[in-house]
Amino acid sequence: MKVKLIKTKIERFDKRIANADIRDSIEIGAVYWVYGISITELATYIFIYWDDRHLRQVPLELFEIVDDKIPPTWHIRQRANSTIDLFPIEFHDEYFLENFAEWEKKERRQFEEIRKLIEI
Repeated sequence: MKVKLIKTKIERFDKRIANADIRDSIEIGAVYWVYGISITELATYIFIYWDDRHLRQVPLELFEIVDDKIPPTWHIRQRANSTIDLFPIEFHDEYFLENFAEWEKKERRQFEEIRKLIEI
């Protein structure tokens, strides 16, 4: 799945929506591979590999879907708070995303393998 940034700020203000204003981060028209989707009560989020270092959770509302193919290796889970996650199986591991953010080698290696499967 690929998306293109079409706006950098959600007009309906709600401070509970993470990354609702990314004006200082990325440029309109930038295209990204999507590495996961989370559907919450407030917004649908996608996970993009931003700046070639970080996975960033951003509202789908800021993007246009340019390739709607979901990788067959993704798995769906419902959390206790009713959030629905559609991710590569590794992302569902309890500390995967946290360890990835902390630059743990195991998670970084796993992510590179995930990238190879998604970015076909």
